[in-house]
Amino acid sequence: MPQTVLFIEGSGHLAGGGQFSLLGLLQNIDRQQFKPLLVCPFEGSLTARAQEVQVQVEIVPMEALTGNPVNTLRALSRLKHLINRTQPALIHANTSRSMLYAGLSARKWGIPTLWHVRVIDSEGWYDKLLAGLSTKIIAISEAVMKRFQWLHAKQPDKVKMIYNGVDIDAFHPDIKADHIREEFNIRMSSPIIGIIGNLLKWKGQRNFLQAASEIVKVIPDAKFLIVGDGEDKGYLMNLCHRLGLGDCVFFTGRRYDIPKLMAAMDVIIHASVEAEPFGRVVIEGMAMGKVVVATNAGGVREIIENDVTGFLIPPRNSSVMAEIIVQLIKDPARRKDVEINARRRVERYFSLQEHTRQIENLYRQIISLRQVGGSRYFVRQSDIIVGK
Repeated sequence: MPQTVLFIEGSGHLAGGGQFSLLGLLQNIDRQQFKPLLVCPFEGSLTARAQEVQVQVEIVPMEALTGNPVNTLRALSRLKHLINRTQPALIHANTSRSMLYAGLSARKWGIPTLWHVRVIDSEGWYDKLLAGLSTKIIAISEAVMKRFQWLHAKQPDKVKMIYNGVDIDAFHPDIKADHIREEFNIRMSSPIIGIIGNLLKWKGQRNFLQAASEIVKVIPDAKFLIVGDGEDKGYLMNLCHRLGLGDCVFFTGRRYDIPKLMAAMDVIIHASVEAEPFGRVVIEGMAMGKVVVATNAGGVREIIENDVTGFLIPPRNSSVMAEIIVQLIKDPARRKDVEINARRRVERYFSLQEHTRQIENLYRQIISLRQVGGSRYFVRQSDIIVGK
């Protein structure tokens, strides 16, 4: 009989890479061994997609600590009731806030809790609190592992690094997308350079547009896709107008057909001006057999081998970005070699199958240790604690 794993997420929407990674795990987890149960604070695109793949969803509003304390206590009470009713073998928290709720709710029964950390920046004392509440911490890259250097000396096995994974069947070089060119009225002969992500200042779309203004001087028929939405959209559209790029830049808005959009691109750009904890778009583009040009910071450096499986460039340097893109567009043979290498690297290190396998192995390890210890368990509809 499969053992229940209670997943707690801080959003009901597919708002970013963390939620897409969680959805991929929910879709691919071995249902013969584990029964996923997802808890979110509200309904949205994530809960809808989870239900489509037969994952049970429970809604428990979870406010920040700075919110109404009555609501916090009410949420903790609902989670404890849910835990008592479903008897999970372990709890997997996908954000800091969900880890707080998971840790406080699970302590009563000694249920092991995993804290999946997807952010580079430390939260100071809050990190120490959550680390104390967690049984194990998963870091999505070596860059994120450094957030817990203070913990390594005391508990060297507490933090485990597991890279995110991409579905290499959903993101595959054989995908065709001629209709994307038709949608934006782009000729087959025009090279397309794309950037994908939330439109936020630190994501680097401004630098991408600056690079575009240099590229069109050398390759006049080049076209550029900016995929995503966000608070920086107005600024970016004004910048596009000021740079005279109105005829060659297309803002697609938020899209869920990312593999098809990537299939239409000749080069994919990752332009974040701050260190990314990982870089989901990078492995998606590489899985598509595309050349990815990315800023050399954070977890991205662990994904791309420069000039072999992609290209690393300095953050905020639009001139270098433009120079590399022009070279790649003008040298299809060089581009092809990198594309083949990129796909192979993702297949070996960053597939969703490998990611899920490592997560499942960790689940089994933690559950088996708890069963051997046998220190605590609970009886349905009772609060009788047996053990220490």
